[in-house]
Amino acid sequence: MATFKYKLQNKHIYIDFSYSRGIRLKQSTYTQVVNPKNWVAKDQKVRINNEEKNARGINQKLNKIRTEFETGVYKLEEDLGSIPDTSYLKELVLVVLGKKEKEEVKKETLIEIAQRYATATNLRSDSSGDKIKDSTQTGYKTFYHKLLEYQKARRIKLDYKSINRVFYFDFVSYWEEKGYKPNTIGSYIKRLKSLMKAAEELGYHNNREYTKPYFKKFTESVDNVYMTEEELIAISKLELELDSRLDRARDWFLIGCKTGLRISDLKALSKSNISKLGEKRFINIRNQKTKNKVSIPISSLLNDILAKRDYHFPEFMSDQKFNDYIKEVGRLAGIDTECEIKQHKNTKHDLDKGPKYLMMSSHTGRRTFCTNAYLAGISESWIMQISGHTSYNSFKEYIKADHLERAILLADHPFFG
Repeated sequence: MATFKYKLQNKHIYIDFSYSRGIRLKQSTYTQVVNPKNWVAKDQKVRINNEEKNARGINQKLNKIRTEFETGVYKLEEDLGSIPDTSYLKELVLVVLGKKEKEEVKKETLIEIAQRYATATNLRSDSSGDKIKDSTQTGYKTFYHKLLEYQKARRIKLDYKSINRVFYFDFVSYWEEKGYKPNTIGSYIKRLKSLMKAAEELGYHNNREYTKPYFKKFTESVDNVYMTEEELIAISKLELELDSRLDRARDWFLIGCKTGLRISDLKALSKSNISKLGEKRFINIRNQKTKNKVSIPISSLLNDILAKRDYHFPEFMSDQKFNDYIKEVGRLAGIDTECEIKQHKNTKHDLDKGPKYLMMSSHTGRRTFCTNAYLAGISESWIMQISGHTSYNSFKEYIKADHLERAILLADHPFFG
């Protein structure tokens, strides 16, 4: 929150401006009073009397300084997309005081805008003005360092004009040669396109290459596992010490499989999110990504999980530990069917084989929920409302039913009667 005040020091009137986390500016207005007793701190002005002959003019000047400075700060926020640091504020106040010629905000280079998106506090999108989530900013931080790595490896200095067809295919090839997966490389392209769009809207460049069809964020289609209802029951019946690391990992996994919520939403759950209507209980939550409210019926299996802690949710753990522990849970529960995982990489198909428990992770929960709900005959639109998917193309990647399971579901339709 911004705070603008005038303070008196040795008859001189100073600006004392503070903004957010430790950003503070103190600057003389080059104005002073005859007698310090004539400064009215409460009203932020000089008392008009015979002793202060210039009081009226000083007060008008102070009002003008405050208005122009606060307007300038707001404009800087819009131009930069984040809270301006002290150097920007210092330059602005000198312009307002007439001690420096007004200059346009310095145009950021491609590397500088990538750095700002990676490090700025309270970052807002230059395009929409919406606050950028911490998890999204983490992606920008990773991309910024990858951009620096690529620039160093290729011994070039990237700028907006560098972003063209030659750059695109060389950038993709560089990361492919280092063994990065298409989804990861695609995320880098996505960040770059976002930064190029933001920079264009700020007037930094007019290079439109990033909008052309070839400059695409490609992905790989991955056949990931899901848990059948029988496997979920086997996992739920596994005897584990209450609140041990495996017990907590098992319970969070089952909560994910029975709600379809993202990890970020799961971590936000508490007993206050549970309501009861008649004999039925529900989990009510506002989806962090879509901001939509959703109410999810609590199944009998999920109710048993929650009831053992009086409907308090178990303590969470790091994502890495969760992924390690749930594989151990799967092994103990006998989820060891050999699975074949097919990954599509451009025109190549890679096959991985192994016991199913090794392929269990935090993402398995949402796939399991979507797939089992689909096989149970729940409409896709209802499933998407609960899972928070806004794109059908994205949603259908979560349906992991094989061709036989789909055929069995289809066989029950009256058309095939």
